[in-house]
Amino acid sequence: MHLDETAFGLNGSVEERHRAGRVYLYDKFRIGTEMKSRYLGESSPELRTRLAKAIALYRAGVLVQIPRPERFAIHKLTVADRRRGGPNQAKAKKDRGQAEFLIEILAEDRPDDIRQAYADALSRGPRWRERIDASLIRMPRTSDILRDLTRQ
Repeated sequence: MHLDETAFGLNGSVEERHRAGRVYLYDKFRIGTEMKSRYLGESSPELRTRLAKAIALYRAGVLVQIPRPERFAIHKLTVADRRRGGPNQAKAKKDRGQAEFLIEILAEDRPDDIRQAYADALSRGPRWRERIDASLIRMPRTSDILRDLTRQ
């Protein structure tokens, strides 16, 4: 499972459970009248950053999960490659445009965050690197930005 899918797939609120000196995080949610929980992982700063939350104000307020922008930008690079060709080609172009926009801004405002997200994605294995590289071939300016960031 893609690590950020844990954060994107939250149904309710995050609950901490303490056992043997460790903290584990669970997604606590209601189905009908029954409370359910789903294991998210052992608490870590990385997991907690992926679980960033925001309130969307709609009527009484709705709790929504907002992905970290740097991870979302890198995610868009992988998604764009998966959508390459066929009926989703227009979506792939849109994904690359979103990634490019975010990476340019984050490279200036939060270079450490985008550098870390990029390095993390590249460390996930050859398939991740192939997908990211395939998108960046079509995005020379973004490729240069990320290459420069990794040299710093």
